Amino acid sequence: MGGDHAGGLALAILIAMVLIVLGAVALFFLVARRLTRNLAPPRRNLVVGLMVLVGAGAGWMVMMATFFEESFSPPPLLRLAIAPGFDAPAAIILEDPRASRTMETRGGWLPFSATTADVDVPPSGIVRVRSFGAMGGHANLDTVWSDGMTSFGAWSGPGPPGTGATAYMVIERHDSPAGGDLQMAEPPALAAYVAQREGRR
Repeated sequence: MGGDHAGGLALAILIAMVLIVLGAVALFFLVARRLTRNLAPPRRNLVVGLMVLVGAGAGWMVMMATFFEESFSPPPLLRLAIAPGFDAPAAIILEDPRASRTMETRGGWLPFSATTADVDVPPSGIVRVRSFGAMGGHANLDTVWSDGMTSFGAWSGPGPPGTGATAYMVIERHDSPAGGDLQMAEPPALAAYVAQREGRR
């Protein structure tokens, strides 16, 4: 008997998806029938039909949230606008309560919509914001640079010592010759890099 069981798993998932939708339809149908038992048939049929449609929609949403989480709840999207003269291998965003700049986030509260934020990156590549807000703690962060480059994921951690930051995010560019050096850097080395880059401003 042998062979892989991918086909069987796919079939089981498909059956579970169909059952979730049908179960929601059946539940809404039964509730509607019970609630409308005293209505005249035309009005009762209309209400039951509408409730069945609502049940199908609710079941579809539950099914999508269960089996297609990336589509139902997309990762946050960060758009980085780089200033003229930008030559850093990455953008390092520091969460610094003393900073005057904020990271305003929008959207993300509806299904299938991502939380988005726009950040201006100076030539140094170092940005200080008061709070990461909804962007904090997301290793699956999607980033789009203003020159069209995209980056997936962000390396983050507690603020490097001496920077005055409480946390940091490193978003490296794919065309960087550093090749992950900043993402893998120890906190003292990262702090030294931040001081060196900010000192150039």
